Amino acid sequence: MSPAVVIRAAAVLDLASAHAWYLKESDNLATRFQSEVDAAMVSIGRNPQMYPSVRGDIRRAMTRRFPYAIYFIFNERRISVLRVLHQARDASEGLR
Repeated sequence: MSPAVVIRAAAVLDLASAHAWYLKESDNLATRFQSEVDAAMVSIGRNPQMYPSVRGDIRRAMTRRFPYAIYFIFNERRISVLRVLHQARDASEGLR
C-alpha cells in the first residue's frame, strides 16, 4: 500500500500563487503547470526514495518543464509535501 500524500498549508499557498501567476500569462500555461505538478506528485507517491535528500530527511523533486521544486518528507504511512518553490527562491525558508 502506497503512503498517503498530504500537502501542507504552505505548499497549497505556494501552488495557488504559482498557478495564479501562470494564469495571468495564459490559461494554457497555467494548465500545463498544474499538469506538471500533478505528474510530479504522482511520481513522488509511487517512489519517494528515488528523490535526493537535500537537508536531513527533506527530499526534493524537480518539475520537468517549469522551474519549481517540490520539497517533502516521508515515512511508510505518509508523504508530507512541505513547499513548492520556484528554484530562484531560497529553499531553506519555511521547510518545516
